[in-house]
Amino acid sequence: MRLLGSEGAFSYYHPKHVFTGFSWDALSAAGLLTSKPIGDVVVLGLGGGTCARQCRALYPDAHIVGIEVDKNILALARREFHLDPLDLEVILDSGQHFMRTTRRRFDLIIDDMWPEEPFKPKVIMAERTWIETIQTRLRTGGVYTINLYDRDEHSEEMANVYSIVRRRFANVLEVRPPHGQTTTIAASDSSLSPRFARSRVASFPRSHALHLNQLAYCDLSNHSMKG
Repeated sequence: MRLLGSEGAFSYYHPKHVFTGFSWDALSAAGLLTSKPIGDVVVLGLGGGTCARQCRALYPDAHIVGIEVDKNILALARREFHLDPLDLEVILDSGQHFMRTTRRRFDLIIDDMWPEEPFKPKVIMAERTWIETIQTRLRTGGVYTINLYDRDEHSEEMANVYSIVRRRFANVLEVRPPHGQTTTIAASDSSLSPRFARSRVASFPRSHALHLNQLAYCDLSNHSMKG
């Protein structure tokens, strides 16, 4: 089952395959890069629940909050994407409003929000204080990860987002999936270790590890990127 928009698939569900080879895997696996236990997760842009389902598999004891702005999408997710068995806290709200008004803090913040109009700037570029908001809602050692358009075709967006994130976080990685057009950035004030992530993947079922082992990591912390 796929939730399709003008730019491609926004959610994916298969009863036997949790991971996909696409950017949802990279977003969800960002929490594996840190040694900090992942106890609280928020998914901004829940959609059909692809990232939330993966997080439930990767961090089974975590409290997962899903934020979705569209009530019709939530109804579809419950009806067609088997959302309710994931034991999530689901909130009908925009990711921006939720993050600006909540006092809660998280170990993993997944930013999978997309602008209403294709290829318009994402919130991180459109709102000057967004990254500060993220930082105040992230626990020490936590990870912020964001979905971006393809680095090769939209290098200016990648460079701009990297510049914004790098000013606030000491460690920045690109986590690129093997398939699809989009890529992701993961950022933290603590070290992010691909080696540590791969060692943790080794303990997962083979069906999970098959896709997670195909993620490519690029350390951007000391790179000077240009659009």
